[in-house]
Amino acid sequence: DIEGDPSGSTDNHNQNRMKNNFCATGKPVLISYSTIDSLQKAIDQKKIRYGSGSSLPPDRSQLQNLVSVGARKIGEGSVVRIVAFIIKAHYSDVDTGESVNCMLHGDADNDIHIMLGWDVGADECQTVTAEMPPHFRPVAWTPDNLTSFNGRLVRITGQLFLDGSHVPCRGTKQANPRRRSVWEIHPVYAIDVAKVRGSLHVSPSNNKDWMPLEEFIAQNAIPGEPE
Repeated sequence: DIEGDPSGSTDNHNQNRMKNNFCATGKPVLISYSTIDSLQKAIDQKKIRYGSGSSLPPDRSQLQNLVSVGARKIGEGSVVRIVAFIIKAHYSDVDTGESVNCMLHGDADNDIHIMLGWDVGADECQTVTAEMPPHFRPVAWTPDNLTSFNGRLVRITGQLFLDGSHVPCRGTKQANPRRRSVWEIHPVYAIDVAKVRGSLHVSPSNNKDWMPLEEFIAQNAIPGEPE
């Protein structure tokens, strides 16, 4: 069910609908970590409610068109793209289940939680979160594959989403899970791997510099990779 656990609140159902939205359209907007910071600042200034499963935004229309990137206004539901390094990736909530996935247990029925860093050694509290839901997830999209090319840039495309169930790290107070912001790329629509190492040799907008993750893994491109 797109609304997830039927016993959840209306606010939970509304959030789950967004988590399960695979139909956002439009040319992806390239965002940066400063874009994520601007989005976080915007919801804090508007005093939009978030922080737990029982403290979610009651009106998600307030999350749309919050900040400008060039000539485009973006917010929840916008298709965005970010270039980063994968710091960690793991299946989440496999023992307890999650509302959006109808409280089912196990790897196959839960999200893959990805921490994205600006550099290879980024602190987890400075990472941006991306989530791969279990619905329509290609076989090659696994935590092991996502972390098999550590040190190589990825380009992640998906829906911009505010996960109101969480809080960001603030000062010396670490969030659980650790994150820079409650804004995520969720769900992930596509993930591409840089064909070569080194950010100086990769253009975010040049598709020739990238290979879909599933193709990258199928070709076993890691051994003898070009530098």
